[in-house]
Amino acid sequence: MWKMLAFAVVLSFLADRCMADASTFCMYSLLTETHAIALQCGHPLDTAAETRYQQLVAEMRNSIIHNTHQPGKTAADVQDALKKSEAATQARYQKAGGDFCTSKDYADYQAMLLSFTTPENSQKILESVRRSKDPNKGECI
Repeated sequence: MWKMLAFAVVLSFLADRCMADASTFCMYSLLTETHAIALQCGHPLDTAAETRYQQLVAEMRNSIIHNTHQPGKTAADVQDALKKSEAATQARYQKAGGDFCTSKDYADYQAMLLSFTTPENSQKILESVRRSKDPNKGECI
């Protein structure tokens, strides 16, 4: 029980730290990666958490598309790159099959996804994303 309580405290701290210090692109990558893993392993989010996930990813995509400034890259280029990245992530876990689902790391990834999609944490993440900023500026855990 103490181990689970300590893990919950660490996850709560991690979520707060990620929102404060993480780049939008990092959070986007963590969300899409953990979501793809959960789907591949047969553990989709419940309806409310999935709705929050979709909102988070949509706002992150929008922020990345409109706030990325790379010479020679248009918003459409960035949007295409994000779509390709998401497709590649899903394909990577589909190709791996269920092997990752039985790894010791899977429970941590699942807990991270569930933590990020709680009502409280998703609201904090949205507030951070809505502050217009360079989506690559910040830490990546």
